[in-house]
Amino acid sequence: MTIQLEKRERGNKVTTTDLPNVDLPQPQSASAFDFTLHPLRPLPSFGRRQTVGLSTAVSFDPNTVIMAATGHSLNHVVERMDYGSYLTMRAWVRSVTSGSTMQRGTRESLANLMPLPEDINRPPTAEELLTLPNTMTGYWRLAFRMFRRGAGPTWRGLLVRLAWRDRQLHVLEGMDPEEQAAMRAKLFSGSIHYWASSGLFNGSFRPMLVLDATLQHLAWADVQLSRSQHSVLRTDPIVGLVQPGKAPMRHWFDRILGLTGTQNLAGLCDLLAERADKANPRTFTHLELKQWATAQKLMPPGPAHQLLAACCPEVDFHRERTQLWAARWLTFLICYVQGFSTDPVTKTVAQAAINERLTSLRDEFLTAAPMKAA
Repeated sequence: MTIQLEKRERGNKVTTTDLPNVDLPQPQSASAFDFTLHPLRPLPSFGRRQTVGLSTAVSFDPNTVIMAATGHSLNHVVERMDYGSYLTMRAWVRSVTSGSTMQRGTRESLANLMPLPEDINRPPTAEELLTLPNTMTGYWRLAFRMFRRGAGPTWRGLLVRLAWRDRQLHVLEGMDPEEQAAMRAKLFSGSIHYWASSGLFNGSFRPMLVLDATLQHLAWADVQLSRSQHSVLRTDPIVGLVQPGKAPMRHWFDRILGLTGTQNLAGLCDLLAERADKANPRTFTHLELKQWATAQKLMPPGPAHQLLAACCPEVDFHRERTQLWAARWLTFLICYVQGFSTDPVTKTVAQAAINERLTSLRDEFLTAAPMKAA
């Protein structure tokens, strides 16, 4: 059977491309599943130290997402947000790995976070490993329970989507072969045929599935954020950060320039120097800002927070920090395409592929659920 793929080109012209039938990837048993993706080459900007961990066959794990977006580890974020839950989770991991019996108070605290197995001290089974790797970093359902109280509606919705996908893949393992094949076709056919047409990944199923599932979540978030009461977020809040011509970080810096009324990075550098004081003595060089804006170097979380603080009150600290995380995450996805593509590609090519797919998915969400007038 041949599948026709619609491709949007300049001028909104739509063409169809016939694609040969592509066999869908077969599920792997959880016990044999590798929860780390291994790039063909180091990810630009992020390098060899950036691991690409998975929660399921089509989901990055929370630690990978948080580290790439914020520069902090999952442990650091959990410790800062909910220290009690952080200590509880560490106690559980310690009891499972050492075989020791967990204290009653820790059991009760853990019961408030997630439903407990009959024997809390036993290691997870092979089936449970599909959504709960030994490292405890790949469990979006747990992340939803821990972070939902402090998240806004859009980010809480993202956690719901990720947790649901973890559950969905877990249920898939228990289906009979015919049901499983039908579900896999429903979940993955569109993603595989789209990226097969790009020629970037050839037969490497897992990298393309993880990428496409992530772009689906980002497209959904773009639609939700565009309904925000804040006018600055209404126009392509996520898709706008990956428009061709400029790196996502440069698009973010352009937002800061517009909000602060500065003309260019040199002007922003002067503004930051004027606002440096004893409480915030950090000074920024023009070269630093250029390197961060072009993603030659990753902007560390400390200087990022100091820059945003110095740009207040013109800049909403929390809103623009979230946009910064989105820009960093999109930078990671561009580098991900470069690291996993069959043949080496430039950032320009990788970004164009991300933008085209993200825009297409966003349009699908808008068509499925038309946006109400603001």
